[in-house]
Amino acid sequence: MQRRLANAAELPSISALESDLVEARSKVRAIFRQVLSAH
Repeated sequence: MQRRLANAAELPSISALESDLVEARSKVRAIFRQVLSAH
């Protein structure tokens, strides 16, 4: 557990990357919905 906490403290940008991944996933899902609805 201590190692994980240390790594989290050293990499504060992970949360930002995760939020970017969530946004990218939502955008991809929206695009797929548009393509499926078009066909």
